[in-house]
Amino acid sequence: MSDSSALRLGRPAAIGLISIVGGLVLWQAAAAAFDNVLFPSATDTLQIFFAQALSGELWIHIGASLARVFAGWAAGGLLGVVLGLLIASFRPVRDFFEPTIQFLRFVPAIAWITPFTIWAGVGEVSKVMLITYGVTFMVMLNTMTGVFAIAPNKLRAARCFGAGHAHIFLYVTLPATVPFIVTGLRIGLGNGFMMLIAAEMLASDEGLGFLIFTSRLYMATDLIFLGILALGTVGLICDYGIQAVFKRGFGRYLRA
Repeated sequence: MSDSSALRLGRPAAIGLISIVGGLVLWQAAAAAFDNVLFPSATDTLQIFFAQALSGELWIHIGASLARVFAGWAAGGLLGVVLGLLIASFRPVRDFFEPTIQFLRFVPAIAWITPFTIWAGVGEVSKVMLITYGVTFMVMLNTMTGVFAIAPNKLRAARCFGAGHAHIFLYVTLPATVPFIVTGLRIGLGNGFMMLIAAEMLASDEGLGFLIFTSRLYMATDLIFLGILALGTVGLICDYGIQAVFKRGFGRYLRA
C-alpha cells in the first residue's frame, strides 16, 4: 500500500477516533457537573464494562442478542428483498399485494409483541418473529424505491437489444437496485435492534435488553449505561461489517 493510500485510509479513522474520545470527554464532564450517583461517568461505566467482560457475563448477553437479531434480520431482509422486487417489478403482483402490505406497514411491530408471545410462547421464536416483522417493511420499501428509480431509458435500451422480462430483471433491475437494498438492510438492522430490545425487556432471561431492564429494578444505572454502551458498540460493528461485506461482493454496483 502506498503512502497516499495509507493516508486516505488513516484520516477517516483518526477523525472517527477523535469523535469517540470527544464524546467520552463530554460524557465525563456532564457526569461531573451533574454529580449524581444515578448518572454514572464514562470512567465508571468503562470500569464495569471491563469487569463484566472479564467475568464473561457481558459476552453471554451480547451473544444471545446477536443470535436473535441476526436470525430476524436475515429472515426479514430476504423476505423484504423478494417482496420488494416482485411488487415493484410486476404490476399484477403489486395490485394484489400492495393494499395488504400498506396496511401492515402502518401497524408498529411493537403492537405484535402480545400476539406473537401468545402464539409462539416466550421463547426465541416470538422474538425472531418480532424482529423479522420490524425489518421486512424497511427493506421492502427501499427495494421498491430502487426499482422505481431505474431510468426508463435503461429499460428501453435493454428491450431494443432483444432482452426479455427475465433478462431485464436479472441484468438491469437487480443490479440497479443493489444500493437501495443495502441501504434498506442497514436501516432494517437498526430496526431489528430496536425490536430486539423491546422483546428482551418483556420476556427474556439473557440479552442486552434483559440487562438494561432488570438493572433498573436495582437502580443499577452503571449496568444500564453498560447495556446501552454495549448495544451501540455492537450495532456499530455490525453496520461496518455489513458495509464491508457488500462492498467486497457488490462493489461495482455500489460504486455505480
